[in-house]
Amino acid sequence: MRVLVACEFSGTVRDAFIAYGHDAMSCDLLPADIPGPHYQGDVRDVLGNGWDLMIAHPPCTYLSVSGLHWNKRIEGRAAKTEQALDFVRLLMDADIQRIAIENPVSCISTRIRKPDQIIQPYQFGHDASKATCLWLKGLPNLRPTNSVAPRIVNGRPRWANQCDSGQNKLAPSPDRWRLRSETYAGIARAMASQWGSLKEGDRWLSQNGCGLFSPATCNPANVAENLGAPSIGNISPNANASVPVTQKTKVIKLSNVMVEVAFGDAGEKER
Repeated sequence: MRVLVACEFSGTVRDAFIAYGHDAMSCDLLPADIPGPHYQGDVRDVLGNGWDLMIAHPPCTYLSVSGLHWNKRIEGRAAKTEQALDFVRLLMDADIQRIAIENPVSCISTRIRKPDQIIQPYQFGHDASKATCLWLKGLPNLRPTNSVAPRIVNGRPRWANQCDSGQNKLAPSPDRWRLRSETYAGIARAMASQWGSLKEGDRWLSQNGCGLFSPATCNPANVAENLGAPSIGNISPNANASVPVTQKTKVIKLSNVMVEVAFGDAGEKER
């Protein structure tokens, strides 16, 4: 599998895929921290190079909800948020069969669409908490691999990277952004082992419907048609579905497999 890891300079995700035998390359405006296949430059230069999978980590400085309050205080910052959102849309619309966009809790959820999954490093073998959102195209949700229990402080769960109050322990420093942005190795290994094992022709539906990013393509009336399958069910709420019960679902048939597609405005809540 040819894998592009966009906006990565650490090499963590790239090297996880290489370890599983894939042809992976990282790309960033910065040089790579460690040796390996890396394109230093604009990801637009290499987006069309025939990738099977792209995992992208667009810069979150102007997207993260924790910093959006500065948009009303610093002149020109709001415009940079719009530019950052346009870059995310560019990545989402890339002509690549399978795409994962990774970001912390951000305005992508409100300005573009809600994430398909929110994961934590403590689900993948790390004694750490950091809510990480995934927007997926053609990919299943990541399955947790190794749950790490927290310590309990005044009835609240806390992990090793958190103070008792729940704040991150990393003190302000010039490198704080770099340390905070690096993908946890356990999550990178899960991406490589689970997404790297998908075979040609495997197709997945994202939780918000169709497995496509653009809401315009997620009209429930043509979901089955888009997937080349006949509709065999009615649109109805389903409390037993693996999606929020406020969403509606439609059952379709894919190669004799029953799949329940969720659609509508409701989405997964941040947690």
